[in-house]
Amino acid sequence: MQEDPKKVEDVKETKTSPTANSVLAVESKYEEAALNTYNTRKSKFKKFVRNQKGYLYLLPALIVLVIFTFYPLVNTLLLSFREGYDRLIITNPDINAAFNLGIGNFTNVLKGSVDVTWAEWCHDVGMIFAGKTQEVIYISYQAQLFWMALRNTIVIVFLTVIPSVLIALLIAVALNSIKPLQKLFQTIFFLPYLTNTLAIAAVFQIMFQSAGGAASVQGIINNVIEFFGGTQVDWLNGSNYWASVAVVVIYSIWNGLAFKILILMGALQSVNKQCYEAAKIDGTPKRRVLTKITVPLISPMIAYLLVTGFIGAFKEYTAVLGLFSSPGSTAMGNNNFMITIVGYIYQYIDGSYAGEYGIASAASLILLVIIMIFTAINMYVSKKKVHY
Repeated sequence: MQEDPKKVEDVKETKTSPTANSVLAVESKYEEAALNTYNTRKSKFKKFVRNQKGYLYLLPALIVLVIFTFYPLVNTLLLSFREGYDRLIITNPDINAAFNLGIGNFTNVLKGSVDVTWAEWCHDVGMIFAGKTQEVIYISYQAQLFWMALRNTIVIVFLTVIPSVLIALLIAVALNSIKPLQKLFQTIFFLPYLTNTLAIAAVFQIMFQSAGGAASVQGIINNVIEFFGGTQVDWLNGSNYWASVAVVVIYSIWNGLAFKILILMGALQSVNKQCYEAAKIDGTPKRRVLTKITVPLISPMIAYLLVTGFIGAFKEYTAVLGLFSSPGSTAMGNNNFMITIVGYIYQYIDGSYAGEYGIASAASLILLVIIMIFTAINMYVSKKKVHY
């Protein structure tokens, strides 16, 4: 059947009418706008991801820091204000534990659970710092243990940090000035850094032991002393406090030299050689070259070693434990006479007073405050003395 030409013409006109064209144009514009919006959002997302690559790379380290650093810090802060908190009570389902919030843990650390006056407290703390612990009357044994730990820690800090940096500086300058066998000597001095701390402490314990008691044979140090006509010294058993301190100081300085020498060697090799050439032309003495050229130019590294050295010395634990403890014991010497603050904290975590996390947390925060004070002093002095 043949279609009507007129109807076909009307259909063609309808398809190409202005109304249909405008509708198609609007639809095309909407499609184009939607496509542009999609491409813009996609481009922005890609740009955002590209800009966040640094954070993505840091994400694993941040997760580790949150789990093993920030969470423990916050938890320690909370535990320090929970009075009477005890792990053994918490883990016992038959006991309905309730804890008060307060500063009781800090009070127990500083003066014990007994009531003492300010004068009585000052008397006992003064006796402890004077080394007369037998004259302590008023504060409890736990508080006495903390002040003994603080005294021992401060003694170790001031007798080891600055001398070790000075000795490391002199050795680094000497190594830097020689060419033959320089690498060999660097390797020899760096070996202690690769050795286990407790293993080194065990060797020192054997070297410094005296005959009698648990030791049937005295160490090489006492043998040398007796060879030259002296009498053996009780280095490790507590009868001679300063002899025991000397062992810790010798060990700490020797064990810490390797890292300090390595850092200072790197700093010395970065010093501009023209400074030394100019000093040589002027005939400057070597001592003056060291004090006026070398030390100022590497003072940032010296300041870094001092700051990290003070922090590390305040956290001393494994060396003293290895030197003075007996196998299977957490006591740091007879009656804990060489206990440090970190050792005191461990006594309340897994030692003689295991499970009392509240007191351990309070002592940890006190140690943190002490370290922050000394670090702030170091940073203040560095601004005045360090040449950047």
